[in-house]
Amino acid sequence: MNASFHAKNWHSIFGYSLLALGCLQIFGAQLRGTKGGPTDVAKGLPLQGDHYSMTRRRRIFEWLHKRMGYAALVLTLLTTALGLILADAPRWMALVISLWWLLLILLFAVLQKRGRAVDTYTAIWGKPYAVL
Repeated sequence: MNASFHAKNWHSIFGYSLLALGCLQIFGAQLRGTKGGPTDVAKGLPLQGDHYSMTRRRRIFEWLHKRMGYAALVLTLLTTALGLILADAPRWMALVISLWWLLLILLFAVLQKRGRAVDTYTAIWGKPYAVL
């Protein structure tokens, strides 16, 4: 077996894994639980909800959701790199894509450092939730 056979296999595995993670997002939405909070009370629904109260169910969902998202980012980078290699793409394509990702990573780091990264809970209700 030659090296390209292995690269094709890994490219396929990573690509299908990304597809599976995308499908899990659809099914995972059912595991989020209820919203709750002041916005639901205005609609006549109870204040308590999985998200507002950050129940165990919601914390597990958040933990899985974030890790699957970061896994998808890593798989995207690997799949793209392998695809460029397999297609024998011009070197400038890899350079441009690499610079784009570097810019995104730097922007992420700067916004994190400045405290501009606000989680959904804080964005909706204006206060951080207590870690239970």
